[in-house]
Amino acid sequence: APVPEIKVPPSQGPQRNPLFTMPGSGAKDQPKKPFRLSADEVVAFVSTLGTKKQLQELVAEGDVRVLQDGETPKDKGVDIIGDMLNLVYHPLGNRIWVLGTRRSAQLQVGELTLVGPKIDIDQKDNTAAVDGVGAMKMPSNTSFDGGAPAKEGATITIHWNKDMLFNG
Repeated sequence: APVPEIKVPPSQGPQRNPLFTMPGSGAKDQPKKPFRLSADEVVAFVSTLGTKKQLQELVAEGDVRVLQDGETPKDKGVDIIGDMLNLVYHPLGNRIWVLGTRRSAQLQVGELTLVGPKIDIDQKDNTAAVDGVGAMKMPSNTSFDGGAPAKEGATITIHWNKDMLFNG
């Protein structure tokens, strides 16, 4: 039987980090686009303070897919694919692990795409790590010919054979 779709609201905490800020973390007067999550099994831990509910941790396993529409027509939003997802809330930015066991995990946030066996995003510290062989595609505003400006819409794709750590 198909698993019902669970809608997870975006983080309510402030986001400092321009590279890994999830869409929907903009102005507070704007309604935020919901995350759509599907998986074989989902466990969510939610805290309540007065009338406010806050997702503290989410664990999803089995054919995990997370989608969030972009805030604008040009914004690609969020698309996460993996066999396991763990999200831990922090007021300054969430920690997200995506694991691919049968296939590579994939995390796409806006123009940034990461692919590899295990992806670790720490929004608070503005880091991304991939354990194992993988690739990263991201926008580039400079070219390789001495720092001249790149054409609008230019991207860079980086492949590695072992591990990758991207620090801000």
